[in-house]
Amino acid sequence: MSSQHCLTRPRPAGNWQLALDLDQNDGLYFPSRGWQVQAAYFDSPQRAYARLTVDVNGAVPLGSWMLGARASIPDRRAATCRC
Repeated sequence: MSSQHCLTRPRPAGNWQLALDLDQNDGLYFPSRGWQVQAAYFDSPQRAYARLTVDVNGAVPLGSWMLGARASIPDRRAATCRC
């Protein structure tokens, strides 16, 4: 089958997503202390596609300064289509 047909052919939904959010920050928008971890996994067996995303944030006070850091780990696997 052509790849164009693969993109337009209707398929039943059977996707699922799992998400986790842990937050120990002391403020909602501008925390001065704490950490946060967000992770999500999406899977679509019909489309042979999966994605994992992880975000980590942290904030630490250093005297009159505040140090904040963020790291993100996206899953870079290419999506494939089984037609």
